[in-house]
Amino acid sequence: MSQVDDLSTFTERSDVVTIHTPLLPETTGLIGAEELRRLGSDDLLINVARGGIVDQQALVEALEAGTIGGAVIDVYDPKPADEHEQPRGGVPVTVNRESAEQLGKGPPEMVIW
Repeated sequence: MSQVDDLSTFTERSDVVTIHTPLLPETTGLIGAEELRRLGSDDLLINVARGGIVDQQALVEALEAGTIGGAVIDVYDPKPADEHEQPRGGVPVTVNRESAEQLGKGPPEMVIW
């Protein structure tokens, strides 16, 4: 396990980023295009916090371009008007266990920011 002091290093060193923070002025837009570029094409972003922390358009673009390997989201900004509407440009974003195992990166190292 190692600790890093900044978001830039954190996103570069992480294979899986999970977000568990309240939506505050300082966390709004915390993960944008630049942070997503620092993740690798096999890496995952999981947001179970609040919509607005991740720039949704930047996430869609990163998924469509293959910049990141996938995303698991259960929060949106804005929230879809229809439960069947998927604000992701038709890109599958939920990673199941089988897909995660296919990443084959070996045992993860814990990185704390």
